[in-house]
Amino acid sequence: MVNFNPSDCLILIVDDHPENLEVLGKILKKYGYNISVALNGVEAIQKVNNLQPDLILLDLLMPEIDGLQVCKQIKKDKINSEIPIIFLTASNQENNLLRAFELGAADYITKPFKIPELIARIKTNLIVRKQAIKLETIHGKLKESEAKFKTIVDHLNDGVLIVNTQNIVCFANSIAGKILNRSLSELLNSNLEISMVDGAIIQWQIEDTKELRYAQINRSKTQWLGEEVDLIFLRNILEKDHEKNHEKDQKKLIVSEDLDNQKQFTQDLEGAINLDPLTGIFNRFYIWKIAEEEFIKSKTRNGDYSFSLLLIDLDYFKLINDKYGHSIGDQVISKVAKIIQKSLRKSDFLGRFEGEEFIAILPNINTAKAVAIAEYIRNKIYRNLIGIDNINISIQVSIGMSSYHHNDQNLEDILKRSMKALSEAKARGRNKVIYRE
Repeated sequence: MVNFNPSDCLILIVDDHPENLEVLGKILKKYGYNISVALNGVEAIQKVNNLQPDLILLDLLMPEIDGLQVCKQIKKDKINSEIPIIFLTASNQENNLLRAFELGAADYITKPFKIPELIARIKTNLIVRKQAIKLETIHGKLKESEAKFKTIVDHLNDGVLIVNTQNIVCFANSIAGKILNRSLSELLNSNLEISMVDGAIIQWQIEDTKELRYAQINRSKTQWLGEEVDLIFLRNILEKDHEKNHEKDQKKLIVSEDLDNQKQFTQDLEGAINLDPLTGIFNRFYIWKIAEEEFIKSKTRNGDYSFSLLLIDLDYFKLINDKYGHSIGDQVISKVAKIIQKSLRKSDFLGRFEGEEFIAILPNINTAKAVAIAEYIRNKIYRNLIGIDNINISIQVSIGMSSYHHNDQNLEDILKRSMKALSEAKARGRNKVIYRE
């Protein structure tokens, strides 16, 4: 999850009316943001280049260089192209707004705006931007780690193989190919076929001189891209020099450490990609991927396996936002997610579907047990007040659910039943669990 602090963010406000700049400036400062202002498009572009703000609030209709032209110039610059731009407009001309999005605008707000909506949209876009920056950093570190790893293994006199639990080669260096008399393209993603017993000796031949060499197998368990694998060293045992052997042992230690670093970077990257930044649970994309996997598993096991899908929606959530503000509303969503997570089994999965709606996937479960879990979640939330900033908020949820049926053609069939069940729960007074066959 991205740590968000308004005081770390600089917002550039662009508007040709000084009174608008003053009003917006006061609002944003009140919420802790740093601001800079520009009265026209030329000044805006100069300040973007000099200050590189975290977000731009840009008036759509301005004399001389209008907001669309300013947006176009900013997005053409590689350095500034990723800065989110939110258009402020009193215009109802749909073609202008469509053009704004075509040019790369992140969002728009119609004047006169509501302050909670303005702050919520600003915060959302800043979190998305910071999430992207975090991803770029992790990608960079991962590439650096991979480059370091490749340099080390390519300069070893020993062969290096990484083999998964299905005996498929995930990685090999060039000397491993020579020892096994196979090209790297032949080795990678192929079944190793050869038995690699720890301590065994392999005889191999140098291609140019036909000189016979021997390699001893050293095999150990490790992790590679989140998967358990075997790390296999094919150690050239012709070289008896103690110092050289010590140096190779040190290099092997570095390789193992680098594998651990790659595992951590991969976990960070997967977390940033798969998790919802507000709640820390799975995002819509990843929870849907899990649901697809459960559907395939159920389909291929011919009635021996089934799963349930729960749609969990916060009742009357708009009233909470209207009464307490979007910041409190976000905290309510986050706390409810924690309650649901603790109410599920360890084998279950929870994701944020959209807004205040969650989706839970319950693998390998019968209908009665799934309904019991849903009722437990509903009752747990209903009977617990959400405490935030000395405010106790009462919240309830409606849950629509369904389970895999052998007649289902795809996952959408189950989702549609769950959505109908959720609509029925809402129509029947909310705070209910409805199951549809």
